[in-house]
Amino acid sequence: MDTNFQYGLPAEPVCALHEFEAALSTRTQVSDGQAERLRALPLGDLDRESRAGAEIIKRLGDAVSAAMREPERATSFLETLDLRIVTRDHDWRAIFGALREQAGGDSQHMRVALWNYLAYLCSRRDLIEQVLEQRRALECTDEHPALELDPQPLASGLVRLPKGETVIVKLPYRGQLTLYLGRHAFTLADGYPPRLVDPEGGWQKLERGSQLVGRHPACELVTWPDFGDVSRAHLELDWRGDSHVAITDRSSRGTFVDVDALADGPVTGPCRPASAPCAPDAIPDDGEQVTVVRRSSPERMAATRFVRGD
Repeated sequence: MDTNFQYGLPAEPVCALHEFEAALSTRTQVSDGQAERLRALPLGDLDRESRAGAEIIKRLGDAVSAAMREPERATSFLETLDLRIVTRDHDWRAIFGALREQAGGDSQHMRVALWNYLAYLCSRRDLIEQVLEQRRALECTDEHPALELDPQPLASGLVRLPKGETVIVKLPYRGQLTLYLGRHAFTLADGYPPRLVDPEGGWQKLERGSQLVGRHPACELVTWPDFGDVSRAHLELDWRGDSHVAITDRSSRGTFVDVDALADGPVTGPCRPASAPCAPDAIPDDGEQVTVVRRSSPERMAATRFVRGD
């Protein structure tokens, strides 16, 4: 089969079948750029991508199955394929366009291309399903009724962090800072790295960068189910390697800290202190949705629960 592909595939005059197959086998996983694009899509767009992808996979699967029985069916399928539905990722659209120009050639090459593109689409489908599952879970409303917080700790200088805004707290040297997640008293213990300690003494080390704290298993720091007043996606902690931690409340139950722990002055980077922390008066009910934009790598999403004991 004569080819003149310029997409990382073997070039003319002859593209051996085994070379062609080896080149395409490296294109069966979603590229990093495409994966980031999919993760950033709104939920509705992801749903549409999922449905459209399922239809294409069914059509392509039927074509591959038919081509296994009758190799010439691969050629006829390619001739009628609308290239607009083929992704540009890994130059797949250009590859199929070049194959169509060589439609009179060996149908084995076309079968190999269809088979590997089907593997790519299945990889893309799995990624979309993973993102959808995480997004839907984190956008679920919490199931618990409105929380009545004991007013006693609120009289001791605690302030409620404004929801959705990022504030900076400074950890005391070799000390700890009490952090109320709803009524549950967690602590941020100074160290390198700092530790988030739950009310029963379980702890988890902070990593550099942002990590989500909550009851849902997709969080990086997963709290125990015992702490039912902690939301599924309660707050984000962002540690940059020093004594400061940025906190962004995502909950409807509230996050409370000592007002004296709030950092003064400008903060560099994406974090910024709140200009006026609101008073911790009324706790809203848990009927509103919690939406979290994921920025974590797949490795960090494999979170472990808090460690018990030393």
